[in-house]
Amino acid sequence: MTGDKPMVMVNGLPGKMANIIARGIIDKHDAEYHLYRDSLTGPDMPEMVTIKDLGIGSIVNVKLVAPEEHGDFLKRVDCQYHSVKPLYAIDFTKGEGVANRNAKMYCENQIPFVMGTTGADYELIRQMAEETKTPCVTYPNMDKRLIAWMLGVDSMAKEYPNAFYGTKISLLETHQADKVNADGLPETSGTMKHMLGNLSALSGKEMTKADIISIRDPMIQSRLMDVPDNWIGWHAYHVFNVYDGPESSPTSQETLTFKRHGGESYRQGTMTALEFLVNGKNKSFFNTMPDVMAA
Repeated sequence: MTGDKPMVMVNGLPGKMANIIARGIIDKHDAEYHLYRDSLTGPDMPEMVTIKDLGIGSIVNVKLVAPEEHGDFLKRVDCQYHSVKPLYAIDFTKGEGVANRNAKMYCENQIPFVMGTTGADYELIRQMAEETKTPCVTYPNMDKRLIAWMLGVDSMAKEYPNAFYGTKISLLETHQADKVNADGLPETSGTMKHMLGNLSALSGKEMTKADIISIRDPMIQSRLMDVPDNWIGWHAYHVFNVYDGPESSPTSQETLTFKRHGGESYRQGTMTALEFLVNGKNKSFFNTMPDVMAA
């Protein structure tokens, strides 16, 4: 029955990822869930946002809840709704402090959630989820194919440490200009940060965030990175370059490049994570995307 379908609160509207996920949920061609008509948002946002679905053009209005109201709002949701009907949260808000705070609120109100935010303290979230028995999926990347590549590098680092010993490694990522942290500086790609430990093990030397070049200048993205003009405002490129000799003319070289335009691959992974929780596939309260993919 329609009334039995889980309700999903998509937080982070009117952000790009939150928007495309909300659009998919209200799509009448794949209406497995109901979209909750309120969304936790950031400062200086409008009171309402209009969401148009990905299919035949249905339109719904979603009220945006300001940061100072988040705590009281979720408590009301817990008392009035969550105890009667299944409710899940999807979170694509920005910044480590915001992500950790939101995860704390979900756990306090025992609202199962999926979080794809780059900046988050995943160990802290694990502790909170386990202490409050709140099922969640959190990971810095929701793209299943890209995660499979990352896991392959994980295995390589464990099985063949120092395989890249003596080589040089350059790391380059480019995202849309609004991927910045609370200080207005480039928010380092979660995918890149995840790979640092593996590349350190493979190369035999410690690699840090300082080794990552982050590009946010649209002109450089277009002219040097060949990002199509229509995707300058929403893309993710990651380039891992391992080489010997000078970078301009290496004697040997391997380059691994990931390119993503828009958010569809991340949306698909997010919905897979939501399904994982809704169907009770989780064996523990804290889960990652590799857990989802292995289920």
